[in-house]
Amino acid sequence: MENARPPSPRSPLLLRSRSGACGLTRRPASPSRQSVPLFSSFSNSAPAALTRSHSAAKHRPQVTDLSATSCCLSKENRKSISCGLPPPDPPANLRKPRTAPSAWALSPGRSPPRSTSAPAQRDARKTKTVFSAWARSPSRSKHSPDQSRAAPVVTAGGKKGGGGGVLGLFRRRKEAAPGEEESHQLRLLTSRLIQWRFANARAVAAVEAARCNAEEKLFYAWLRIYELRNLVAAKRILVQRRKQKMKLPRILRPQLRLLSQWEPHAKKHVEAVATLVRLLGAAAFSLPLVEGAEVREALLSQLECVEHESSAFPVQANSVSLRRCLRSSTEAMTDIAATAGVFYAKVGDIDAMLYELVETIRLEIQGLEELLEMCRSVTSLEMHEVSLRAHMIQAMWELLVHTLNPKSLRLWAALLVIKPRWEHKPRWSPSSLLDQVRIMSGVEAPLRPKRKKVLVDYLVQFRWIVVIFVVLPVSCFIYFRLFLGHVRSAMKSDERRRKEHEENVLKVIKRLKQRDPTKDGLVCTARKPYIAVGMRNVDYKRARHFEVDLSAFRNILEIDKERMIAKVEPLVNMGQITRATIPMNLSLAVVAELDDLTVGGLINGYGIEGSSHLYGLFSDTVVAMEVVLADGRLVRCTKDNEHSDLFYGIPWSQGTLGLMVSAEIKLIPVREYMKVTYTPHRGTLKELAQAYADSFAPRDGDSSRVPDFVETMIYNPTEAVCMTGKYASEAEAKKKGNVINSIGWWFKPWFYQHAQTALQRGEFVEYIPTREYYHRHTRSLYWEGKLILPCADQWWFRWFLGWLMPPKVSLLKATQGEAIRNYYHDMHMIQDLLIPLYKVADALEFCHRETELYPVWLCPHRLFKLPLKTMVHPETGFEDHHRQGDTSFAQMFTDVGLYYAPGPVFRGEEFDGAEVVRKLEEWMIQNHGFQAQYSVSELTEKNFWRMFDASHYEHCRRKYGAIGTFMNVYYKSKKGKKTEKEVQDAEAEAAIVEADHAGED
Repeated sequence: MENARPPSPRSPLLLRSRSGACGLTRRPASPSRQSVPLFSSFSNSAPAALTRSHSAAKHRPQVTDLSATSCCLSKENRKSISCGLPPPDPPANLRKPRTAPSAWALSPGRSPPRSTSAPAQRDARKTKTVFSAWARSPSRSKHSPDQSRAAPVVTAGGKKGGGGGVLGLFRRRKEAAPGEEESHQLRLLTSRLIQWRFANARAVAAVEAARCNAEEKLFYAWLRIYELRNLVAAKRILVQRRKQKMKLPRILRPQLRLLSQWEPHAKKHVEAVATLVRLLGAAAFSLPLVEGAEVREALLSQLECVEHESSAFPVQANSVSLRRCLRSSTEAMTDIAATAGVFYAKVGDIDAMLYELVETIRLEIQGLEELLEMCRSVTSLEMHEVSLRAHMIQAMWELLVHTLNPKSLRLWAALLVIKPRWEHKPRWSPSSLLDQVRIMSGVEAPLRPKRKKVLVDYLVQFRWIVVIFVVLPVSCFIYFRLFLGHVRSAMKSDERRRKEHEENVLKVIKRLKQRDPTKDGLVCTARKPYIAVGMRNVDYKRARHFEVDLSAFRNILEIDKERMIAKVEPLVNMGQITRATIPMNLSLAVVAELDDLTVGGLINGYGIEGSSHLYGLFSDTVVAMEVVLADGRLVRCTKDNEHSDLFYGIPWSQGTLGLMVSAEIKLIPVREYMKVTYTPHRGTLKELAQAYADSFAPRDGDSSRVPDFVETMIYNPTEAVCMTGKYASEAEAKKKGNVINSIGWWFKPWFYQHAQTALQRGEFVEYIPTREYYHRHTRSLYWEGKLILPCADQWWFRWFLGWLMPPKVSLLKATQGEAIRNYYHDMHMIQDLLIPLYKVADALEFCHRETELYPVWLCPHRLFKLPLKTMVHPETGFEDHHRQGDTSFAQMFTDVGLYYAPGPVFRGEEFDGAEVVRKLEEWMIQNHGFQAQYSVSELTEKNFWRMFDASHYEHCRRKYGAIGTFMNVYYKSKKGKKTEKEVQDAEAEAAIVEADHAGED
């Protein structure tokens, strides 16, 4: 062909089928079918050929090669290409007239183009027509489809025409599909956009590479300049040093000549200076010659020698006056020596006297200590004498009952040195003899006769056999199972624990809604009556009741270190939560001492610890609670939301307002150790009470002396040990000289016995790991373990069986019968008296007079002034008295803990425990005190509400529908079994209250 050119290198071709689909590929060049390159203004690379299909390529005419024109583009065109703008058309002189039709027009199925004249073709070029999609390809020149159609078609025979023959008829009938041209044009525009984006990306990458290269070169240039500067500075320093070295010889050379001339005169100069110094000293320290003082001849001769040595400094002193001065000084020195001898003798006498005084004081101290021991012995003997007198009275009473002989009465009175008062009376009373014995004994405590032992005494005495062989092994197994449960709970994810908690809450709500008020009893938990930790048995569960199982609520749901909050379920105990928080150096603000105490019991009841003098009771550290009400609603109560009255009403309510299912409790930062100081005190009970108050509430109000923990144990009426603790770091505890005592080991002495050693050792300090200090009373159950197992505090028991301690309280209660249970109620005391701090001395004297029970545990706590008057509240107007330990927002109270058998029980005397408890309760009511509700109570309902305030509690019961669903708190705390009638009366309480409210409306 005329316009054929040598084949160019293979370039990517955009192939298009008859359906309009296109794609880039490389087609091999063939001699018979060359790819048709067209002019492209969008790229300087080899042009790409665009074909439609195999059939269309057969009829496409050859186009003149314009690829050479790509190198002839103007500078403006290249600039437009680099800026991303569409370049202008090629110059007119580079354009070649198109004589062939467009490829689109020659595709199979198109009608042959009409023959037009040359002028018509020129007019058609001038008109603005729509370019074909093929012609708008990035590799093609801009030509109009109309122009292509107007051009003549060269047939296979080489003739121009519309394609005659049968084949022309078939082609003539095919019409272009509507919208095909536009779709193809859109694809071409998209392809061109992609090409431009690729070109722009390459340009950006090239610029970025150039920029990085420039920055790198600039950095190395700056680094080289910095090195050159350092090199120049070093050279300058070297030059300056050499200049100084050259300058130094020029300065020293003249001076050396002068020094060599001075050397012969140096010795004479030194001698002259020494003489001058000597003469100046003599002139400065000359003594006046008064009262006939004389100077000896030897001294004068020395002075004359000095005068001749240096004529420049003559001696100015008069020799006669100098002689007189020396004589007077000699006489004065003689008198001083005589006086000093006398004084020395007197000092020796005084020293001997002081030594004798020290010995006398030491002997007096020893005598006072012996006197103190004798006083203790006398006190013990007096008590023994009282006991013997009581025994004698009891024996005499038995004799009187049998004989009833007045002569024998006089004989016994003579033996007891008692003047019988009934001689002056016509009728005598044997009780008057007891009064005479009480008067002569000199004690206020009533004399108690001996109590006869019965079978239950022997059962209690030998109960340790059952405890060692049954209770301790089973307790150890239960503790191990609980520990495994806690470990499994800790291994769960927070999401799983939350999901289980929600499921358990729904079960509780569903269970409450299943209750039929007409048939079922009052609601209570499904725990066994003996599982509760406390002396009082849960007697209300022995009557008809409706149980709700809360045993699944044993998980720590969340420990939020940012908010310093621990969200836990009600059956989480103190051992479980300290095991989780102490490794994080966090802890609850108030941690009860015993491991088995649960969060729910401490919130609904009463919880105290050695830090309560700062943070209050355990319920005061609660931030929020989730409670399921009687109607099955789940509410979240806080101090400042719509259920704030319920938040303040739940503490001390014993779970009679709703079922608590979770609680958010305040956390505080702690350290690894507790620095504990043991301070012994001796004196009367009032003096011991004052020493206890001073240990945590300084009278001067110095807050720096307030410890983090405090407790006091009174071991007898005259001796006590105060223990104060402050948090300490591990580094401080392990300093040289500090003592670390890990009291948590099973073979260690019990804590209360270890503290008692301060009475012999004096005050001492030691460091205890924080978690072990929190649970310091767990192994011995304070000192109740001594009663349960009399040999458990011995070293051999602690080494071999101490790891089994402590016995589980629930098992101890489960293995005791009704007789032993009643025995403990009468002959044993578990009481916590909450009284104001300023009345502690009166409480100790009252307890000593009524119980003679020791040791006594003292622990302070704040009772905050709340916006509502709850069941337990401080005294009205306490802030006006400014007593020791009180503040404007809280009154300081003290827990007086009585956990042991009273003194008369140890002595085998009769003791009425119920009567003593009634006296204690009456004393607390009169002195604004409160009784812990877990202990055995003898209060009547009237006295119960005299001790506790019922206004806010009853308001919450009415508002939240607890009446008729949950039992009253007094009914729940009442001693003894609950009869069916009491249950029915409690259930009928709701109807009465509702009727009263209906009448008011």
